[in-house]
Amino acid sequence: METTITQQSQPATIASAVELLPAAEFGHVTYGQLRKSSLNVRDGAPLKDIDKLAEEIAAAGGLIQNLAVILRKGKKKEQDTAEVVAGRRRHAALDRLFEQGRIGLDYIVAVRFVTEDAAIYISMSENVDREQMHVYYQIRAFKLLAADGQTLETIALQFRVTALTVQRHLKLASMSPMLFELLRDDKITLEQMQALALTEDHETQESVWTQASEWSRHPNHLRSAITRAETKVSKSRLAQFVGLEAYQAAGGSIREDLFGGPDDTYICDVALLQQLADQKLQKEATQLTADGWKWIELRPDGFDDEHRFGVMQFTLRELTTEEGAEKTAKEGLLEEVQEAINKLEQGETAELTDEEVDDKLKALYAQCEALESRLNALEDSRKQLDRTQCGVVLFINQAGQLEQRLGLMRGAEIRVAKNDGHAVVNANGCEVRAPKDKAVHSEKLVSRLTADRTIAVQAELIAQPDIALAVLTHRLLCEEFGRNLTATLSTKISTQSTKYKLAQD
Repeated sequence: METTITQQSQPATIASAVELLPAAEFGHVTYGQLRKSSLNVRDGAPLKDIDKLAEEIAAAGGLIQNLAVILRKGKKKEQDTAEVVAGRRRHAALDRLFEQGRIGLDYIVAVRFVTEDAAIYISMSENVDREQMHVYYQIRAFKLLAADGQTLETIALQFRVTALTVQRHLKLASMSPMLFELLRDDKITLEQMQALALTEDHETQESVWTQASEWSRHPNHLRSAITRAETKVSKSRLAQFVGLEAYQAAGGSIREDLFGGPDDTYICDVALLQQLADQKLQKEATQLTADGWKWIELRPDGFDDEHRFGVMQFTLRELTTEEGAEKTAKEGLLEEVQEAINKLEQGETAELTDEEVDDKLKALYAQCEALESRLNALEDSRKQLDRTQCGVVLFINQAGQLEQRLGLMRGAEIRVAKNDGHAVVNANGCEVRAPKDKAVHSEKLVSRLTADRTIAVQAELIAQPDIALAVLTHRLLCEEFGRNLTATLSTKISTQSTKYKLAQD
């Protein structure tokens, strides 16, 4: 196990220290010869994931990377020791395997022998100057291992990453070869690749990338370009209302973002989603129509103009004989329960322990709550609405839940109530104005027809001068001797001209 290493002067940098080392001297020692070294630059730092690393070493059949050690000669060859200056975690992992009885003192360990004055530079080089593998080659390595039949868990164990990381890398490995080569040449970022991975179609991936200008290649812009005609489940009230399972059961497809969070799922067939939502709403509307409401209005996109609707005031019906008897009995029982609670709270039951008092109070409070709830239900059952004079708005709220507003008035109902002298208020208690009646014809059409009629009368008067003279004389006489009659005249004589012409057939 002897080795000859030429002593070197202290180098200026880690890189030069490595260059000045003699040709690598590799060998083997037993686990029992390994010792900790104070020359390790991470000596004393906390060690992480030792159990995981130990399992990796066991799975690989030994160390994949040699330990860097300083050989310390003993009086006898079997007494030689090896101080570990680089590979502190691997050494700790071997310790764990020894503690578990999975290796012995004679377990063979691959090492690289270094000199004492170069040891600290070797340690620093391993911990500081080690270059991280480019993500392109990590992905490529994962792809080769997966093609060789290794599972996600096995690959993750070898590379000390999670199975999800392996799954995501394999997703990128299946992307367009053109984009994959751009990743190797650092012409596309990992985040951009992850955004384009939303679609598995290579042509779409390449098209979105090439058509995007330099400034619009932000990952979010690329995702939007792919999902432009889709909707995000977490942000769609319709998707929450219909349910993802029902949508998929109807043949709807989804798109999942493997590189996003659990809420990054997209609905691909928005038209189908809308159809399913309409069917579900119509089913509810059919039931409400059968209940006798005058009208049903569906609002799948929410109900944000509730203030425009009036709320019909309910009337109170008389309780039936059975309901009246039940109310009287429950009111009497409620008084007894409340009286029993008062006695317990005032300490009038000295024979009971505190624990027994608490138990009795809990039972009485529960009974009191049940009685009050039933009495309130009886009172609510008295409220009646004239369903023939009001309707229901059925809508989906922001959380994707179905809500309904009963007893609302609109248009004609509000005008009828106003004409009957009733004040109509909305859900906020504010008065609602009656909407104006919609004109049969537009203002523009009425103006045009009036002008045509005037021109037609003028044409007839021009064609019959005698009648025109009589009309003019009548008009002048009324203005001179009967001013109060001018307002009722059907003709008006003036020098104004019209800008309209008679319509030509």
